[in-house]
Amino acid sequence: MRHPRRRGLETLGAFALAAALPMRPAAALGRHGRIEPPEPVPAVGLLLDDGRRTTLEQQLRGRVTALHFMFTGCTSTCPIQGATFARLQELVAARRTERMQLLSVSVDALGDDAASLAQWRRRLSAAPMWRAGVPPVADLERLLRWAGGQRAGSADTHATQVLLFDDRARLVFRTTDLPDAGVLADLLVELDRRVAAR
Repeated sequence: MRHPRRRGLETLGAFALAAALPMRPAAALGRHGRIEPPEPVPAVGLLLDDGRRTTLEQQLRGRVTALHFMFTGCTSTCPIQGATFARLQELVAARRTERMQLLSVSVDALGDDAASLAQWRRRLSAAPMWRAGVPPVADLERLLRWAGGQRAGSADTHATQVLLFDDRARLVFRTTDLPDAGVLADLLVELDRRVAAR
C-alpha cells in the first residue's frame, strides 16, 4: 500500500505539473497535463453496457468524468487499467458526489457490445457510477484521433492515459500513461470541487 504522505506529494506534483505545463491542443498524442482552452468532445454515438444508446456528449454532460480507453478482449494493459479504475472507485467512494463518473470506452467497435461490456463491469465489481460504452464503427476513428486514444492501427495499441472531463463535456486534463489510482482520485475530487464552486 502506498504511503499517504507519498501519495499526497504525487498529487501535489500532478497539480504543479499541470499548472507549469504550457497549454497544448487536446489532439496532441502523448501530451499530458491541463488542456487550455478545454475542448468539447466530438459528436459520436455510444452504446452503453445496459443497452441504452446515447452520445458521448450526453453521457458526459452534467458530470465530472474520468475516461479511459479499453476493450474487453485485451490481455495487455486493459486489465491493469481496469484494476486502476476499480481502485479509483474505492478511493472516491467516501468523497464522491452525484456528479462523479468513471467511463470505460471500448476501442473494439466490431467485437464489443452491451453484453460484453456488462460482463467486463461485473468482473471488476463496477458500481453504478462506473459505466462502459462503445462507439459505432463509423465514429470510433474520429474519436480516437481527437482524443489521442490510439497509437497505431490496432486496437491492442490504444493509449493508456486517462482523460478528465468537466460537467460541460469538455476535456480539461490528460494524465500520463497508466496513472496511479490515488492521483486520479485526487484529481477527480478537485475537478468536482471546482465545478461545484463555479
